[in-house]
Amino acid sequence: METADRVAAAGEIAPDEAQVGRQVGELMARQDWAGARKALHRLPPQVLATPEMMFVDAFLARRTGRLREAIDIYQRMLDGDASLARVRLELADSFFELGDDRAADHNYRLALSGDAPDQVREGVSQRLRAIAERR
Repeated sequence: METADRVAAAGEIAPDEAQVGRQVGELMARQDWAGARKALHRLPPQVLATPEMMFVDAFLARRTGRLREAIDIYQRMLDGDASLARVRLELADSFFELGDDRAADHNYRLALSGDAPDQVREGVSQRLRAIAERR
C-alpha cells in the first residue's frame, strides 16, 4: 500500500518510514539525540515495537538522560528474547550509569555467561571491578 494511502488513526497521513529513518539517522549523525527520538516516535506503534526500533529508542533515551525509560525498553526486549547479548550489556551499562550496582552486576554476570568476545569480556570485567571498588 502506498504511504500516501495509509491513514493514521487520528486522520493524518502516516509518516513515510524510510523518510523518518533517514531523518533519524541524520539527526543522530549530528548528535541531536532529542530531535532523533522525537522523529523516531513519529513512526507507527507497530514499527516502534520492532526489536531494531526498540533498540534505537533505548539508545536515544540513554543519550537524553532517560535511563529508566531505556532500562524499561531493554527489559521488554529481553522479556521477548533473553539471549540478546548486546541488549543485556546495554541494560547493564544503563544500570551502571544509574548507580544501581546490584542490577548492573547481575546483568554483567549474565552477559558473561554467554559466548562474548574477549574484548567484551574485558570491558565487562573492568565494569565489575569498578562496581566492587564503589562498594
